[in-house]
Amino acid sequence: MPDSNRRNGNSAGRALEVAALVGASLFYGYHINTKWQERKELADLILTVDNECKAQRLPRSLRNNATEILAESFLHSPAYTSIFRESEEERRKALNWLFAKNIDALQSKADESNGDIQLWCKLNKFETSIDMVAFTMLVHCEHDFTTWEYIQNGFLLAPFRFGMSKIRIMFQVDEWIKEREKQVRNGRECMILNRMAVHRDYQGKGIGSSFLQYVLENNPRKDLPCQLSTQEPRNVVFYSRLGFKVVLEDTFEADDPNYTFKSYFMWREPKK
Repeated sequence: MPDSNRRNGNSAGRALEVAALVGASLFYGYHINTKWQERKELADLILTVDNECKAQRLPRSLRNNATEILAESFLHSPAYTSIFRESEEERRKALNWLFAKNIDALQSKADESNGDIQLWCKLNKFETSIDMVAFTMLVHCEHDFTTWEYIQNGFLLAPFRFGMSKIRIMFQVDEWIKEREKQVRNGRECMILNRMAVHRDYQGKGIGSSFLQYVLENNPRKDLPCQLSTQEPRNVVFYSRLGFKVVLEDTFEADDPNYTFKSYFMWREPKK
């Protein structure tokens, strides 16, 4: 090889090495800085959280807590068991990943959404730690992610993580639910209650009802109706106590009859 080509090759190799080192430094520097910010935020929360507060916006440092509550609460949801048909542990891992991506994507836009995206939680403070008691999200019916936002938040990794067969079912279920939600809205503007969960250690104490009632009556878009869908009959009873009414019932016919499920679509008018 001529000396000039060898020198060029060596220079290109060194440039790649430098670029890789710079990229790695930026990557780890970003994550170290993020972790430091999260620890500082958590320390501040321990000092400021009021256990009597019925609800507050989700702190970024507690994203994992919200993800875990959601994954546990929706572990046996008929819609998700229809998609992830393996063991409970594998389904829990899948839901943790999906909910983490979803929360990250929504939280990145929440501050600039003028109330169209809201992430709410109820916290319980101890001497050196904080429990997340309840969590929910309110999203405007017209909100959707762009293709670029899907890429930014890592959703495009889903086929590699779960396989195309699960992604196909996921899109089928999602589109089926969205079509019926649109039918229920009938052109009306509203907020969508996008998942509601209470930590299992705090269930059955009226905390979930108090939390959700506060969110519904005090959020920035409280003047709008609210809609939701659920596949659990016991949830219909819970939401009915808070003013929601079933306006549509329908059945999703899965490719395997064992995973066919019924869904209840509910609507709540705002308080005057």
